[in-house]
Amino acid sequence: MLPTCGHRGFLILKFSMRRVALLASSSSSDLATNHWSPGVAALVTTYSLNLVKSNVNHIVEWCCLAVIPLYNVGQAIKNIHVNYGYREYCAQKSYDSACQDSCTGVFCFKYQDSFLAWESPGIGRLLIFMFFQGFFYFSLVFLIESGLFVRIICSVRNSVPAIAGFQVLQNDNATDNDVEAEKERINNTTLSILLQTDSLIIKNLTKYYGNFRAVNNISVGMQADECFGLLGQNGAGKTTTFKILTGEERSTVGDAYLQGCSINDYIREVHKKLGYCPQFDGLIDQMTGRETLTMFGRLRGISEGQISDVVTELIDVMMLREHADKQTALYR
Repeated sequence: MLPTCGHRGFLILKFSMRRVALLASSSSSDLATNHWSPGVAALVTTYSLNLVKSNVNHIVEWCCLAVIPLYNVGQAIKNIHVNYGYREYCAQKSYDSACQDSCTGVFCFKYQDSFLAWESPGIGRLLIFMFFQGFFYFSLVFLIESGLFVRIICSVRNSVPAIAGFQVLQNDNATDNDVEAEKERINNTTLSILLQTDSLIIKNLTKYYGNFRAVNNISVGMQADECFGLLGQNGAGKTTTFKILTGEERSTVGDAYLQGCSINDYIREVHKKLGYCPQFDGLIDQMTGRETLTMFGRLRGISEGQISDVVTELIDVMMLREHADKQTALYR
């Protein structure tokens, strides 16, 4: 029962904390630090406060019980060991004066007949808290993954007439006539009409990181079968724009539509219609070209019986037969 509740509690917390990791290269160390450190620190703190009989220990202990699953796991393991030891000592009748039934001193062997008792050193209270923590953190992950929190934030932002300074900043740089003409076309044409002519529509797309404006009010439409490139110097916002279009980032203002699906409201539907080659780490070095194509075929929903033929056909089209079974790390 303890492992089950522990997994529900601190493993779902670890999964929810993956959102905190900023870089893939350091995500494992970040999660390990952020996951284990609070639990260990809480155990040491409550143990130290208990030794000095501090009045705040009771408050700190309840706070740790409520928010740190790993603290509950560590405390439960300790309580099981202590309770078992005290019960064994008192059962031998060699330490009657120190056992809770006859002890009159300051230090007594206090134990519980049931390991699942609510009071310490029982673990009932700890299991209950771990169960509810598992439910809470699972719900938190579900709400984050469903995009509900982000939708609320975006709704609040979009309800504000303008971001502070945005009206001043949007015209601070001269733009080409064709860019202005395209922006006017997007903003002056109803969405229903644009969806008939354009496969991808970007409308007033803006992204702020604090006070830094990374993407400045982009409006452009692209027709089906059209090849369109974003050109600009470093820091112009090209990568950020692609991150927004793929759902990796959320726009501060504006929206984009891929074949009629809003990236703000229906990003999962957008993903079904989107192919994307990332700027970095596009291939897994340890996989061969054939294995990579097979993996993407499964991700795209190609039936298992057809994947082999589709992959072979793609290998022939791209003239990769000689290198199909080599690791992609050797392609460079």
